[in-house]
Amino acid sequence: MRVLILNLGYPPNTIGGAELLVQLLAREFVRRGIRTSVVSLSQNKTDWQYNDEGVRAYFINAHPMGIALLNPQRTALQKLLWHALGEANIWVARKLDAILKKERPDIVHSHSLLGLSVGAWRVAEARGVPIVHTLQDYQLLCPRGTMFRRGQPCAQQCHACALLTLRRRRASAIPAAVVGISNFILQAHLACGYFPAAIPAVIPNSSTRPRVTVRSDGASVGPLRIGFIGRLHPIKGIELLIEALKRLPRERYIAKIAGSGNADYEARLKRVASNLPIDFPGWVRHGQFYDQIDVLVVPSVYNEPQGLVLLEAASFGVPTIYANRGGLGEMGAEFAGFLPFDPAVPESLSDKLRYLIDTPSALARLKASIGPTPEPYKIDALFGSYSQLYEQVLRAGITAPPLHRDTLSRLTPNV
Repeated sequence: MRVLILNLGYPPNTIGGAELLVQLLAREFVRRGIRTSVVSLSQNKTDWQYNDEGVRAYFINAHPMGIALLNPQRTALQKLLWHALGEANIWVARKLDAILKKERPDIVHSHSLLGLSVGAWRVAEARGVPIVHTLQDYQLLCPRGTMFRRGQPCAQQCHACALLTLRRRRASAIPAAVVGISNFILQAHLACGYFPAAIPAVIPNSSTRPRVTVRSDGASVGPLRIGFIGRLHPIKGIELLIEALKRLPRERYIAKIAGSGNADYEARLKRVASNLPIDFPGWVRHGQFYDQIDVLVVPSVYNEPQGLVLLEAASFGVPTIYANRGGLGEMGAEFAGFLPFDPAVPESLSDKLRYLIDTPSALARLKASIGPTPEPYKIDALFGSYSQLYEQVLRAGITAPPLHRDTLSRLTPNV
């Protein structure tokens, strides 16, 4: 089998966790005998490629602004222009078609199409290659990609987003299969009429991080060490965490908020947290971070598509308090030793933290109850599920024959 993966970025061009997950999947396919190539945008205004442990990684200069999302100094206007050009990308078609002709994949597997546009699906369709699409975020439903507005997660797609993403919804009739990394994100798209002809599946992302030896320090001695790690952004619920910490006795805990974000937002968080025992160390190595905390808090206020940080915390044997929303709530329920809270009731977070402060033995019990990685989140399950889905798509056959070359030419303007 030959698989070609499409994604906005690929290491070394890493915007977030999606790029690392695509790399994990691509490398695993190669290890198991599937010829795999990846196509993503180039950042240096040239076409280039390299061999990544057997993965043929193509970087195409198919956006006049490269990957602007990698530039932390980008302005709001630059970001808006980048998205507008990416939505109507007329540069990607010929370059992608040339790679499809060379690689001759049996399956095209797309992830984030930001900057590449859903027009990439039409290029694969023109060559008669079936498409599997994985939903890693809400970009097809919401131009902001978060479905979060005015401090609350959106219960449904609003009229403005429906209008702005109409082209994406219509193109979603092309893929042969659609995968949600949680049932929540899959159902959110199906409920809005997306992917009407696709085989639906839920395949959670996984991690190859090995389980580390759990510290055998018994009951916590001294102040409770509370941690957060990730992108510092309003949707991540950091302000909710700080407000919960304000309700706790200051001499009974210390907190570490690791990560980075917009400079103005970071400054705002530090002002809100002034006079509290909270440290903002920036990005730190994961092993170092988890060794310095007793409990992790994942207080996301939007509907996280999944929440791999839970897998990470479990691998380090650290109990976690998580927001019971979206795919995060779905995933958290799989882990013994993890405690949910309701972001709509802010006191529920401070109550959980106070319980651990007042009952040190409870923390030791939670830590001892963290078991091995649940089966759905192991790399073998990830590979097996995608392999079965690919085979199902190929057995179903391509419903429409490959388009003629003159039709392809109309889809790929000479620019």
